[in-house]
Amino acid sequence: MSFARIRITKIFVFTIAILLLLTFTSFIVLSRVIIPQKLHSYIEEVFGNKGYEIEIKKIGFNILSGVVGNQVKVSQKSNPESPIISVSKIEVKPDLWPSLIKGKIRIRGIEIHNPVITYSKEELERLKRHITEIIDIKKREESNSLHTEVEHLEINNAEIKLSPELSLHSEKLIVDFLDAELKQEKTINLSGVINIQNNEIELKGQIKPFLDTPFIEIKLTVNELNTGIFSNAFQSSVKLDAVSLVSFQISDKITSQGVVDIKPKGADREEGSPFFGKMEYDITYDEITENASVNSLSLNIYDLIHVSFAGVIEKLLGDGVFNLEGKGEQLKLEKVEKISKWFPTISQVKFSGSVDPSDIKIVGSKKNKDVTLSGRISLNSVNINDNKYGINLNGLEGIFDFKKSLDDYTTRGFHAEGKVSLRQASTNILNINNVSGRMN
Repeated sequence: MSFARIRITKIFVFTIAILLLLTFTSFIVLSRVIIPQKLHSYIEEVFGNKGYEIEIKKIGFNILSGVVGNQVKVSQKSNPESPIISVSKIEVKPDLWPSLIKGKIRIRGIEIHNPVITYSKEELERLKRHITEIIDIKKREESNSLHTEVEHLEINNAEIKLSPELSLHSEKLIVDFLDAELKQEKTINLSGVINIQNNEIELKGQIKPFLDTPFIEIKLTVNELNTGIFSNAFQSSVKLDAVSLVSFQISDKITSQGVVDIKPKGADREEGSPFFGKMEYDITYDEITENASVNSLSLNIYDLIHVSFAGVIEKLLGDGVFNLEGKGEQLKLEKVEKISKWFPTISQVKFSGSVDPSDIKIVGSKKNKDVTLSGRISLNSVNINDNKYGINLNGLEGIFDFKKSLDDYTTRGFHAEGKVSLRQASTNILNINNVSGRMN
């Protein structure tokens, strides 16, 4: 082997060694210095100038987990002992080789473990502003020579405390960040399950945070929704399944529309069930006034109950003062016969006439626990004929006002008074004509 060839080989090996050393050094600098510092400075930029204190017990690098931050806490400077955010561990998994080649930090995934978020009412009011500020930071980052791209976010065992009475829990939430051709159309895919007041809610949707007005569209799915009024009144026969597509824009006003399906247990496909129904809503929340405008809230149960409400709920997150007015459609009692097979006690009863609801209102304060449903019911030429027991009520007329507390989901708290008259009442052994009186 010639001396020249040996020399070229040595130079080649030396060059490769230098390149490997530079690559390894860059790897160490990127993973142990740049990414931890960038993570720390990013958190500082989001929270540091907003009256918050950030405590990160340790930021280090693990060959398997990537960059690891332990015991992260964010608290108000005025109350450092009560953090609004605490996280046991954050794992940032950088895609190091593409990061080195492209000159930007590319992160395959971030895992957040055991976050606990406690929001006061004031913090909730600031939430939109924080989101806007984070988006602005992201936009500024894109103009820097070294910016960050995140592909995947996983949040494990999260708890969000909105108030002493209301908290959310989620075993796992998954967020995927999708790059569109236009930066303004970058999309975040969101999926997971949250638990709120013993209801498991599956959510799946998209967020477009980099539009001038960020847009969110989420599908919520709940099986056997646990609500007091249905759990108590129809415990053995009815469940609420909510499959709602909720869409809104993050601005001073948030508009949400959705549908809640009502169906019977164990007879989902049985034709003619009286418990099939649907509730549709269109609500706008004004963050400045804290009022929720109920543009429409309609409830339809089978072909019997059709009622709709509109109005306002003042201070939704505070006192919760309801002022809703409703309209109900006339009920033709002949339709009751169509559902009689589900109610053995009326299976041989014939109905005719009509019932007209009017002046329906939901008023009162959630804080004072005096929210009530009230209205007026008119009975028009009602006839009830029970062939089994030979009981006949004919020509029943009446008007009565009713009131029902919505804080008590049982039959207690229901009050009605008014006037009724009856043209004829008869049994197999008795006949009574022209009866009238008051109802209390």
